[in-house]
Amino acid sequence: MAEQFWCQRGLVVVVDGPLERSTITVEKPFARIGSHPQCDVYLSDPEVPRRALYCHATDDGVYVVALWIPEEGSPQARGWVDSRQAITIGPYRIFVQPTGSIVTPLAAPALEAPEPLGASQPLITVGLNGQKTKTYRLSRRLTVVGRGKLSTLRIADGYVSTTHCVLYREGGRLWVIDLLSANGTKYQGEPIEVLELLPQQSVAIGNTMLTYAATGQSADTPAPATAASEMSVTPDSSIWSSSQPDYTALEDSELARAKAQWEAERQRLQSQLAELTEQLAQQSEQLRQERLRLEAELAELKRQQAQFQAEQQAAESYWRSQMAALEGLQTQLSAQQEELRRQQQRWQAEHTRCEQELRERARQLEEKSARLAAWEETLLQQARQQSQSPPDQHPIAPDGPDAPAPATVAGAAEAAQDGLASHQAAARSAASAQQRRPQTQAVVKIDEQSALELEQLSQQITGRLIELQETVWRRKMLKYLAAVGAGIGLLLLVIVMWQQGYIEQLLELLVPGWGDR
Repeated sequence: MAEQFWCQRGLVVVVDGPLERSTITVEKPFARIGSHPQCDVYLSDPEVPRRALYCHATDDGVYVVALWIPEEGSPQARGWVDSRQAITIGPYRIFVQPTGSIVTPLAAPALEAPEPLGASQPLITVGLNGQKTKTYRLSRRLTVVGRGKLSTLRIADGYVSTTHCVLYREGGRLWVIDLLSANGTKYQGEPIEVLELLPQQSVAIGNTMLTYAATGQSADTPAPATAASEMSVTPDSSIWSSSQPDYTALEDSELARAKAQWEAERQRLQSQLAELTEQLAQQSEQLRQERLRLEAELAELKRQQAQFQAEQQAAESYWRSQMAALEGLQTQLSAQQEELRRQQQRWQAEHTRCEQELRERARQLEEKSARLAAWEETLLQQARQQSQSPPDQHPIAPDGPDAPAPATVAGAAEAAQDGLASHQAAARSAASAQQRRPQTQAVVKIDEQSALELEQLSQQITGRLIELQETVWRRKMLKYLAAVGAGIGLLLLVIVMWQQGYIEQLLELLVPGWGDR
């Protein structure tokens, strides 16, 4: 692999873009321009092709080759350019010039123009899948190799890009330059960017091998006329010969014998062709019948699959509805249980409060009863004492003579008034005692009524608590019965599915080899 290029020039590329103008210097005599990430001049715009332009520098100037087919009406960049000519690629304007000064004018022949055949023109052997197919003489200095219309040497290989690589000859030497192809250009299995090919060396492009066979004719051999070809190259007819015998050089007897042999061979081939055609027809009929059978089986399988999917969807829908109903019922039961729990807590708090009030009222009643009993006892004692004590009386003169006479009439009147006042005070005390006794009995009667009312309220609270407990028990029983009913329904559904054979079909689909057991 040679390290030198065909010239010591580089390229200066000026890119006039929509946002800015930039200058890029390429330190080699070729540059690939496009939106491909590995391009020497990268243009990041969706309108720019991945591989848009190939620039080739020589001592004569810069030669450009368009690697894409422009839009209709746009000029195709292909030929010599100078630094004043702009090449439009999408929103960019490209100016290219080589480094150093150019002495030769731009009127030099195009690098892709065919030249008369000479000794310095190399021979390229094209081999597909390891077999030699044809040998071509490179009559052009620059040859684009690829699969598309823009290629000079077209190769019918699906793994070759439309413009795959460039073959350039200069001074008896041959270089190959990769154009950032999809599968790359490889030498001994390694991808290369540029390589000088020596005689008998080969490079691989896709499934095709390009071999530098040798140079053309010797110097003293006259060059034949250039023959046009589909690939725009000159085939070397001297090394490309037919494998069939030349019947024109045979004598008449040999020609007749050869014709007879050819006719016999033709008939044998025709009979073989007829047999093969019949076998092919039979095989085609068998394949058609097999295809029909497989299509029928496939249709049956699809029908069964659709039926199973429909049944599965119906079962899933039913179970989803049942689960939704159970979840709703469970939610209602939970809400009712929570409400009952809150009511039970309220009734328990109310019951506790009522019990506390009853105990407080009972304690107050006991205290009042004790005070009333003590008060009644005190009043009775006072009344008894007042009724038993005699009234204060002054001494009265005896009737007899021995009785002393009062001193004066005024003293006797005062004594009579004192006795009358004592009798009136005793009468008032007895009356007040008689009035207090009914009041005490009324208070006792009122306290007994309060106790009865409190007892009735306690009985009502106890009855309500019993009703709440019975309601909670009934709720629990309903929930238990709902769960038992759901379990029985699921069991009945499984039994029905087993009787209908749905369980077997489901197991055959889910468990491989279940039907063989």
